[in-house]
Amino acid sequence: MIMIPAGIFTQGSPVGELQSFSSERPQREVNVPAFAMGQTVVTFAQWDACVADGGCTHNPGDEGWGRGNRPVIDVSWNDAQEYVTWLSDKTGREYRLPSESEWEYAARAGSEDRFHTGECIGPNQANFQGGAPATDCPGGVFRRQTLPVASFNANDWGLHDMHGNVWEWVKDCWNGSYWGSPPENGSAWLAGNCFMAGLRGGSWAMGGRAIRSASRAYDQKSVRNRFRGFRVAAAIDGDVPSHVASPTASSQLAGGSTWWPDDLLVNVGRIVGPGVLFDERNDVVQETLPVDAISAKIPTYRTGHHEPSTHTTGVSQTEPTNSFVSASGRALLYRYAIQDEVDITEMQPMLIHFHGNNTGSQDDMLDMWFNSTVTVAEERGLVPVVVASPETRNPPQEEVRQWMAEDRQLLHEFLQHGVTDHLAVDHDRIYFDGGSQGTCFLHDFMQSHGEHYGGGFYGGCGCYNSPDPTWDPPEAFKERMKVYIHNTTGDFLFEHGKRGYAYYKYTIGLDTRGDLDQDGSHCALNWQQRRVALDWFTGVIDIPEEPFRPHWSRISTQENVVGMAVDGGEQAWKLLDQPESDRAVLYRQASSGQGWQQLAELQGQPQSFTGYGQNLFMVIDERLHRTSDGGQSILAIDPSVAVYDIAVDGAGVVYRSSGHGLNWSDDAGNSWKALGGPFWLNMHHDAILTISDPRIIVINNQWDPYLPNANKDGLIAFQDTPSGRAVSASWDGAALWAIPQTGDGSLQVFRSSDEGQSWQEIALSGAMTDYSRSGMRITALGSGKVLVHGGRQSARFSEDHGETWQRVPGLETGFSGAISAYGDVVLFTDGEAAFQLQLDEFSNAMFWDSFND
Repeated sequence: MIMIPAGIFTQGSPVGELQSFSSERPQREVNVPAFAMGQTVVTFAQWDACVADGGCTHNPGDEGWGRGNRPVIDVSWNDAQEYVTWLSDKTGREYRLPSESEWEYAARAGSEDRFHTGECIGPNQANFQGGAPATDCPGGVFRRQTLPVASFNANDWGLHDMHGNVWEWVKDCWNGSYWGSPPENGSAWLAGNCFMAGLRGGSWAMGGRAIRSASRAYDQKSVRNRFRGFRVAAAIDGDVPSHVASPTASSQLAGGSTWWPDDLLVNVGRIVGPGVLFDERNDVVQETLPVDAISAKIPTYRTGHHEPSTHTTGVSQTEPTNSFVSASGRALLYRYAIQDEVDITEMQPMLIHFHGNNTGSQDDMLDMWFNSTVTVAEERGLVPVVVASPETRNPPQEEVRQWMAEDRQLLHEFLQHGVTDHLAVDHDRIYFDGGSQGTCFLHDFMQSHGEHYGGGFYGGCGCYNSPDPTWDPPEAFKERMKVYIHNTTGDFLFEHGKRGYAYYKYTIGLDTRGDLDQDGSHCALNWQQRRVALDWFTGVIDIPEEPFRPHWSRISTQENVVGMAVDGGEQAWKLLDQPESDRAVLYRQASSGQGWQQLAELQGQPQSFTGYGQNLFMVIDERLHRTSDGGQSILAIDPSVAVYDIAVDGAGVVYRSSGHGLNWSDDAGNSWKALGGPFWLNMHHDAILTISDPRIIVINNQWDPYLPNANKDGLIAFQDTPSGRAVSASWDGAALWAIPQTGDGSLQVFRSSDEGQSWQEIALSGAMTDYSRSGMRITALGSGKVLVHGGRQSARFSEDHGETWQRVPGLETGFSGAISAYGDVVLFTDGEAAFQLQLDEFSNAMFWDSFND
């Protein structure tokens, strides 16, 4: 434990601080009594002692990063309360979480700068997202995981890791700013939204902005994730037992701080006076520090505290229509209402409604939605705002009012500089409400400007627009914004609503809830459902998660993924193209669902990547390469031969197309044999699996597809299906599957049991009957399992040879892509992002209940 001296400091950030948030203001003067604080956050070793002793019920995972001296993660605020209760009972001394004021006071250690290190901090001083440093500061490495505690130098008061590594829970309830009546004596603010608790310090995943001394965040007290931890605090006693030795000069540490060594039961000592910790187990003083050394560290700076006025509008009915004009000249019309008791100088939460495609003027839009928005908002203490789009679609033939792409910047300027003319707005508590095209617009707005806001996004019905699967929002946005999707079964956009739910929950990873099976037609708006969403957003109620699976999970963001493979150890690999440096970079996934480790880097442009077992093959600048030792060495194979494409079947046989025709190798490319057939054929494979009779499909866009014969010395040409030539085909070990190029563009699926000489049409179910063939592909996965995917439509899966089909949420991402698979793991890349599907999750009951046809 470190003894923190008493003192007065200025909490929060000034308006002029770079990258500061409004939640950090107004600055205020706080008088903090002396207290003790953990020199580091609680470690896994310390937490595990609590679990072993029966004091802590939750046994968190370590994400494969290690335990011991690393900070405990995956612990909620409620879990931290169990720990401090156990520790207090174990030691006879009262331990607790620090207050927000105590935390910032201790983090600053007398500094008024953005960080205790000054105006900048680097990855050599803290563990954070070094690729996103604070403004005007140098960047560096992004480690993508926690580090052992005290990996960097302490601040001037001896505290380690006050910036980054893990977010730290504090005792306070959440308040969106320092307006109101926060305690001025350093104690926790226990009024406000007590369903939530504060978080401080940022984490390994956050950029420099989020780890500033003044930066604040919050979450539900029950939330656990790999970004959160905590440290303990304790009050200081003044009674020094008579058998405590006098302080000695040898106990003074660098920087004038006071340190008491921690062991497995962290903070077991009893603080008995300035600079003294008495260890009650051994009846000895561990460390002491002269009082004058402590006094020297007390900050002497002061600032005035701005007292807000109590001006109110006196209005609780409809305000006159207002207009806001953006810097580009676009005009937004809006209407708002403020209740009599609202103090407009205090930061206020807001509900803002966006209409869908409706016929009428801007005033018509406001009239249509204003009263109902006011009712729902004011029931929950929110300021209601309704906005109307500037433009209509296809004027003057029809006056259908519609949100345009240019309105995203217009809305951002309005929220920052327009509505703020009337009241102080808490940008971390804005609740966006849209339906149909209003939902589409908000999808786009979240991607372009969402990182500036927190609160909630309510999608009232589906939207044709496909959210961008390559969007990778900042972690701070993920922690501040929630999503609620409301969908009705009779809505013609019903499938799109479910897709939006899967996108936010699984692809992006936001805290997402929804009601996806309400009866009703398109946008049958249910204000009671909006009330439920708002109550969840604001912490009034909790809604249990009801995930539906299986689903595609994004495992790699937009970065020019050329191809993916799964090795014999079921580890995922990816090959990236970095055209700016003319390099190909090979990565391996550290563990399932975790980050990526760079293994090798080669000069040239990659064209293809595949593998089987420990042999991974890549084509770079039309030359074939192989690694068999996990990327430690990469061997060029037949460097004189220009290779166009490469594939590997389930028996490990390698196929290549080149200027020398089609060849195959059963010794990892050391020798090659002719496959036969026209030399100009480019190969294409849909899946590589361990199946009973592996075969590769040879296909291109101009000629009939082929199947190698059993001896691999010739090709068997497919006969056309009754609907036309196969444009996508796959072999499952016993039969061929194909999607033909139909004349009317509809999706059809055929199966052949005689190597493509005759075909049987497979009946499709549910929404598949309305699918377009364009961009669709078929992948046979063996044992009766078949996957139809692509074409910006929901993937469909059958595990009974096509008798029934189920929807696979979460992947509608373009018209092409490469599939590779091993066992129950299927990998997909569309050339940008990478996705993973776990086939063994298809038994999840929630999936069957909610999403079968």
